[in-house]
Amino acid sequence: MRRSTGWLGFVFSAFLLSSVVGDLEDVVFIVVSQNHPLHSAIAEHKKNFWRERLVPLTKNEPVILLTHEAWAPSGAWTIAPLFPVLSKQFAAAKWFFFASEETEVDFHKLKKVLERYDFREPLFLGHALWDTQPTILHHYVPAGRGEALVYPHFPSGWLLSSPLLHRAASVLHKFNPNFNIDPQYELASFLKYMSSLDAVSFFPEAPPRSNDGVLLTHVPELCMADEEGGAKRGCATSCPQRTSGHAPVDLTAVWFAVKTCEKYHHARLPVLAQTWGQDAAGSIGYYSDVEDPAYFTSNIGVPNTEQGHCRKTMAIIHKFYRDYLHRQWLVIVDDDTLLSVRQLVSVLGGYSASIPTLMGEVYGYKAHLGDDGSAYVTGGGGMVLNRAAATSIVDRDYQCPYDSYPDDMFLGLVAKQLGIHLVHSTAFHQCQPRDYPISTLMIKVAISFHRHQPQDPFTIYKSFLMRASSPVEDIKPITSSPPDDTKPITQSPTDGTKPITSSPTGGINPITSSPPENSKLQQRNYEL
Repeated sequence: MRRSTGWLGFVFSAFLLSSVVGDLEDVVFIVVSQNHPLHSAIAEHKKNFWRERLVPLTKNEPVILLTHEAWAPSGAWTIAPLFPVLSKQFAAAKWFFFASEETEVDFHKLKKVLERYDFREPLFLGHALWDTQPTILHHYVPAGRGEALVYPHFPSGWLLSSPLLHRAASVLHKFNPNFNIDPQYELASFLKYMSSLDAVSFFPEAPPRSNDGVLLTHVPELCMADEEGGAKRGCATSCPQRTSGHAPVDLTAVWFAVKTCEKYHHARLPVLAQTWGQDAAGSIGYYSDVEDPAYFTSNIGVPNTEQGHCRKTMAIIHKFYRDYLHRQWLVIVDDDTLLSVRQLVSVLGGYSASIPTLMGEVYGYKAHLGDDGSAYVTGGGGMVLNRAAATSIVDRDYQCPYDSYPDDMFLGLVAKQLGIHLVHSTAFHQCQPRDYPISTLMIKVAISFHRHQPQDPFTIYKSFLMRASSPVEDIKPITSSPPDDTKPITQSPTDGTKPITSSPTGGINPITSSPPENSKLQQRNYEL
């Protein structure tokens, strides 16, 4: 074909370039921030810092949004509820760039990345993660190369082109998971199946085989690396591990409360005593249905239940409030939870004990529906609350609907009513390391993991929790590329995948189990 010449050829080339070039003033930047004074201050600092660097690169004032602010709907952390608002307010935007609190950006390099992609196409760009084996977090769908659904690593930053965001906003009614567990994965599932998905057939039921949605495109420049290493590899983004910058809280200010029962004393408590229990010596209590001098348990006065443990947890909170007046933080864990005490007290050093706070790994029950849903700190990874939060709960004398009501979900409802700040931290883990991409575990410090099976708890503790720094050297990260560096291989789910509906402890599993019958009625009308 003959090359265009003259001014017509120049104009045509300029037109084509303008449709692809990554003009940053046509990008809406969204930082998924948290509504807590510490985290909102961090997000505000990031917004100002980014603005200073974007102003010289744009003709107009850059658009940088924080999701803890009033514009964002409730449940914004699940991502999909943001789409209609963004679609309506920024119809002329070309790209939407989503970032986490820890995301660092080189805007010159990001601009070069966007020059490779046509914003007129429905594009989903990010750093690809995928499951190497089926995991309870993702409802045991097929995993491994060629089968796994590929999803973005949020802290590396990720993008949606304008056509894709508008399309997703128009079918948002199809995004209707019961539980919000891993927004990264749930977003990728929605975008892949949104054209064929019925609201009633969304996960955890088996997904449809249709593949007429949009898959994640892996962008190597959106990196999982520290700033120095990222700069050497030409990274446009990075997510360096930050320390709190504050002195750790003294161990004497923390009380660790272990929920247990007689049938698990022998199997689980010795593991705890030989791992993190040593670091918590003098600041730990074991609360059971019986007093057992051999394992130092005390009878909390609540009969054991096979699931939920709501009244046991509330009794622990009351005991903390009444009997440990000099302690400012309460950490409630299961008897098969593994902790890094040193890392936890380091993180708590950045928080005020006077601002009501409930911290851990945040899940949701239909949280994407805003006020009709709820968020909660999942119990297996540990629930951390300060004295201000405990005081608010005790002062109102909240009572569980029944003993076996899910304690973590109940505390989430209570926190919502009282205005207690829920803080999500990716350092807490509801499951074992095998359930998370090892590449993500390698770039952060962990506070907790949950369960003693199938992975050996001593190995987990030694590898990930015993040190306050990064995991030990013999844990190897995944170094291979995702299944095709440009378009990941599609998932071929199998029918009849059977999720586990209860944990080994018999506790209710918030991933796959349904809430108690008439839970919506109870959430709305129960006299808390």
